[in-house]
Amino acid sequence: MKKTLIALLTVVGLVHADGIKIDFGRFDSQTDGFYNIHTAKSIYRGQQGANYVNDESSATTTHKLKLDGQNVLLCYEHTTGVKTGGLGMMPTLIQSEEEEWKNPYSGELPDGVTGNVNDSLTTQAEHGNGTHRLIFTGLKPGTYSLTGFGAYCGKDKMSSVRVSLDNHLTADWVCKSCINNAWHDNGSLNNSSLVFFRGGGDVVGNKGYYFCANDITVGEDGILSLTIAGESGVWSRTPLNYIALRKASALSTTGLVLISVASLGGLGFIAWLIYRRRSSCSKG
Repeated sequence: MKKTLIALLTVVGLVHADGIKIDFGRFDSQTDGFYNIHTAKSIYRGQQGANYVNDESSATTTHKLKLDGQNVLLCYEHTTGVKTGGLGMMPTLIQSEEEEWKNPYSGELPDGVTGNVNDSLTTQAEHGNGTHRLIFTGLKPGTYSLTGFGAYCGKDKMSSVRVSLDNHLTADWVCKSCINNAWHDNGSLNNSSLVFFRGGGDVVGNKGYYFCANDITVGEDGILSLTIAGESGVWSRTPLNYIALRKASALSTTGLVLISVASLGGLGFIAWLIYRRRSSCSKG
């Protein structure tokens, strides 16, 4: 009985595959089992060398990924900032490199987020409107979930963050914000395509956002695109630590019910055989 129940739980667990997990952050803090989008191999203090992803100053990089055996292409675009005083894209820095302004997140990870993902990429510009944009192409039509997390610890303010799905996609959202080192259910859902997180905080502490967008239906075009945009605060930051993309299994709920019923029927048959055997032995 116990083994059968374990088997049933294993089948239910197949509804969502492992999918793609992406780590955004420092080059020297890779996470096993993740695709790592590394920042500059040389970490700079102050404003020099700020617009770096994969050791290049380009605002756009492309990445070849695998999802359940299928080839998926990710186009990652980010804000580069302005030439005079704009910090653009920058990784979080350890205490010895830049004390208290933008250090790695040091609190408890939100539900469902695992790995060495405390480091982040943060955008910063004079107008405070840093942006991360991710475009997945080559996806098979079906239902997907997309999880994202961005946070850092420092006295720099965090921008208010607007997370939106493009191409008329919708989702069932779960959202949390981190203010003063604690996570709260205070993401504001504008509609099924967009969620808003209020920023702020100009004292040293952990600040960030977390979302899980479930039941995203990708059509025949195979495109899933997401924009994470900072929208307020002079010199405020918009962090990105982690993105996970998963596809729902083709096994339907009806199929799971039928498997469960069949398995329970098998249990009943086994119990009947045991009963008959014991009855025969007692008669003997």
